[in-house]
Amino acid sequence: ITLYANDSAGNLNSSVETFFRISIDAPLITLNSPADNTYTNSSTLQFKFTATDFDGMSYCKLYENSTSSWNVNQTFDFIVSGISKNSSSINFPEGMYKWNTWCNDTSGAENFSLSNYTINIDRTSPNASINTANDTTFLSTSFTLEYNITDDRNISSCSFTIKDSSGNIHLFDANSSLNCSATSKDLATSSAGTYTLRIWAFDRAGNVNTSVITFYTSSVS
Repeated sequence: ITLYANDSAGNLNSSVETFFRISIDAPLITLNSPADNTYTNSSTLQFKFTATDFDGMSYCKLYENSTSSWNVNQTFDFIVSGISKNSSSINFPEGMYKWNTWCNDTSGAENFSLSNYTINIDRTSPNASINTANDTTFLSTSFTLEYNITDDRNISSCSFTIKDSSGNIHLFDANSSLNCSATSKDLATSSAGTYTLRIWAFDRAGNVNTSVITFYTSSVS
């Protein structure tokens, strides 16, 4: 913009040309990690976000609700537009929490990320119990495994392995898939003998539990 002025005598003068920009855009905030709906068995987390703004960034704040209400956990100065920023390590008790980041640019426009992200801190292993008694003798090479698998959050996968008396994997592949929500499975051995059977349960946070029994099969039908 340039200002001009003239008087009644016809004298004319102008100002130095000045440029300015009107900005109505708020910062764009990307939550990089942890990803939304993350499950972890770690009690210590770092948060990463990226703030982008044409006018340049002023500062940002990390919000989380570990105290049952939204609170500012950390404030970040010297934010560079388009460059990701890491928080320092933060300790969380076991539970489900939400987090987000708020930023302010140099023109005073402010914004949160579009959505809150959820994190699940789970340090409790699932229950994996074999209900078939240890040292059971089955009067056949076919038998039914009785078991129970539970978790207070989300089971990821379950598996089983049978080994013979020499420790060799028998008949089924190692870590064969097991239905986590069922309570029994029909199995068999190729011949009478002494065997061990182990089951595993894994949850989405990476916790694992296992149970094992020794059993005997017989050729008597």
